Amino acid sequence: MCNGSLDVVHLDSHHISKDIKTWEDCLPHVEFAYNCTVHSDGKKKADFVRQFYEKARLNIERRTEQYAKQANRGRSKLVFEPGDWVWLHMRKERFPAQRHSKLLPRGDGPFHVLECINDNAYKLDLPGEYNVNATFNVTDLSPFDAVDDLWTNPFQEEGNDVNPGFVTG
Repeated sequence: MCNGSLDVVHLDSHHISKDIKTWEDCLPHVEFAYNCTVHSDGKKKADFVRQFYEKARLNIERRTEQYAKQANRGRSKLVFEPGDWVWLHMRKERFPAQRHSKLLPRGDGPFHVLECINDNAYKLDLPGEYNVNATFNVTDLSPFDAVDDLWTNPFQEEGNDVNPGFVTG
C-alpha cells in the first residue's frame, strides 16, 4: 500500500472486527475519526507558525519605527495655535491667478490662523480676493516672525527700503 492514510486505517482495522464486510463499512468512520483527532505533531507545527508570524510582525514594526525615525531626523514639527500669524506658500495648482508668472512672489501673508483642524490642517483668515478654500496643509505654512518682515517687497506700492534705525551722517 502506498497511500499513507490507508495504511493508518489498516492499523486501526484490528479494533473493528475480523469480518471483512463490516471492516469495509466502518472504514470511512474510522478514517474520519482519525483525521479529526488532534495530533501532537500538528500542534508543534501550528505553534511554530504562530511564533514565526509573531516574530515577523515584531520585526516589521521595529523596522518601520527605524525607517520613520531616520526619515523624520532633522524635521521639526510645526504646530500653530489659533491666533498665530503665518506665511502662506502659494502653489500654482491652488493659486493660478497669483502664480501666473515666475517673477511673482511665491508666498503671501501674514495671515491669521482661525482654527486648528488637526496637527496637519489649519484654517486661515484669507481675504476674498483669493477665491480658494481657507483650509491649508501645514506644509504650505511657515511661522511669521516680525523680524523677518524687514525684507523688501518690490510689489508694494510704497516699499520698505528705509531702515528706521539707520542714522545718516
